[in-house]
Parts: sequence; C-alpha cells; structure tokens
Amino acid sequence: MWLKAYLDITVRRPTWAKVADILIAKAAASTRPKTGIDTRINTFTQNWDVSARRAKGLPEDLRRMIMTAKKYGVCCETRNPGLEIRNELPVWHHLQEKAGRSTANSEASICLRERHGVTTVIQCLRIAQRLENGENNHRKNNKCKCYECDRDRRTMGCLNPHRCVIAARKMIAKIKMKWNPEGRANDDGLTLTRRRKEANKRAEENKGRIIFDPSMKQEGPIANALRVFVKDRDKLQTAALRPRKSYGVEGEEVEVFTDGSCVKNGLDGASAGSGIWFGDGDARNASERVPYETQTNQVAEIHAITMAGEKVPPFAPLHIVSD
Repeated sequence: MWLKAYLDITVRRPTWAKVADILIAKAAASTRPKTGIDTRINTFTQNWDVSARRAKGLPEDLRRMIMTAKKYGVCCETRNPGLEIRNELPVWHHLQEKAGRSTANSEASICLRERHGVTTVIQCLRIAQRLENGENNHRKNNKCKCYECDRDRRTMGCLNPHRCVIAARKMIAKIKMKWNPEGRANDDGLTLTRRRKEANKRAEENKGRIIFDPSMKQEGPIANALRVFVKDRDKLQTAALRPRKSYGVEGEEVEVFTDGSCVKNGLDGASAGSGIWFGDGDARNASERVPYETQTNQVAEIHAITMAGEKVPPFAPLHIVSD
C-alpha cells in the first residue's frame, strides 16, 4: 500500500510521498552524471536509479519500498502515451533521452531550472517554441528584444534568453519520438473525433452500431502510465502507431457475424473455438479451434474478430456483429 500511495502522482498524493521524493533523490546511484538534486524529481518517471544500500542513508521503510518496486518491475511504460503524459513528464533525465553527453549541468540548463522554473517537458517546449513562433518577432541572438526575452531579463534575471531558448530546443530534440510531445500521432483519419465518440455512446444506449476507435493511447495523468511486472524486453522504443496508408481506395462495406465459445471455460482441459459468418454460402465463412495456449471464451471471441479481419481487404469498412 505504501508503494501504491507513493506512485499516485495526482492531486491526491499524500504529503509524506513528497518528502520521500527528496530523500530518495539524495540516495541516487552514482552511475548517473553528477547533477543537482533539483534535477531528480521521481525515479519512476525519470532515467536515474536509486541505491538501496544502507550506506546511502535511505530510511528503512523507503528502502524496502524501493526494493519491492525493483523486484516487481515497477516503471513508467505504455504502448502509446497520450499528449498529457508526454507533456507532464520531467524533462531532466528523461525516460527516453537519446544517447549522448548530458547537458543538465550547462549554464543554460541551470538557468532554465533556477530562473525559468523549468521542470516538465511542456514548460521546456513553450520556451523552445519561440524559435518557430513568427508572431513574437524573436531574434536569434543574445540581444533579442521580443516580448518573452525582454520579460525573462526583467522578471527572471536571465542574462541570455536566446541561449536558454536554444538549450530548451536541444532538450526537446533529445527526447525519442515515443515520448516526444512533437512526435507523430495517427494521422490517417481513422481516429474518432469527439462527436463520433459521443455518437457511439448514444448508439450503445440504443443498441445501435458502434464505430471502433483503433487509436488506443494512454491518457493522463502520469500515474496512469505506471506499470508493474514490466521487463526490459516488454518496453517498446517506438509508439504503437498505425503505418501510413499507401493507398486511397476504399472498398464496399462488409458485414460479418463473429462468435466464440469454450467448453469447460475457466477449468483445466478447457477447449475454445471461434467462428465467422459473412452470409449464406459465402466462401469466407469459417470456424476453427483457438490456436493459443490460453483457452477461454474471451480469447475465442477476440480470435473470431481477428479471423474476420484477415478475410477482408484492409481498406474496406468492416461491420462486426458480435455479442
């Protein structure tokens, strides 16, 4: 329960967990570059490790908590992180920072932390975007007098705002695409809009047809992306996105009925099967034994849908009727 409460990185997070962050940051393993404690926000949302050695002085309760987390593979991992999660992650010691020399100790980085108050990716991105925002008249030199740079000098005491802008842009560029807020999203038009999702809710209430949303992503806050029992081989380096379509042809709509069942469901010796039906005498009608080790009714239902998808061209709208 201690670990669960500690990982609840929301407004409900207990005060003791915030104190624990400071104590854990002081017990960082010596394998990371020597940076100030202000760069270590949370070991589970950043790329730095904690030493569980007693010599590090970590209180015994916290030491056991960290050892438990390591034992059961607790980490921040998701197949496709949503924009809120990408933005909220700490930008220092980022989870997926590209290989190369750390710039966390550079003069500009220190200024970003101490004067600009940069902690998260979104805070860093807002500063970096001055380079692309033509409306603010930013000039690429240390004498820039645009509104933001002038404000930074007057209110934050930043001596060279443009240098900090360049440093912020480089930090964003070092984040790998899976977690980068400027990374590619599904752009093939299949992702459901807000109106389509609302229409789905009404259709579900009226037992009508629901349009499947193929864009599965983990929405925020960060706590939603924390997982347990994660091994290194399970971590994806790239986001689980659909490949871009290489064609613009759309076929005729296809309707298929799918079903799955299981004998002795949930018991030893269970046997599951799946079936698909496109219509009387249709050559695509098929049934088969579920080819996986897990034999359950739910697996059979999912396998039936997979069978149907393999029988239909990828560009044809597919209506699946299933219970």
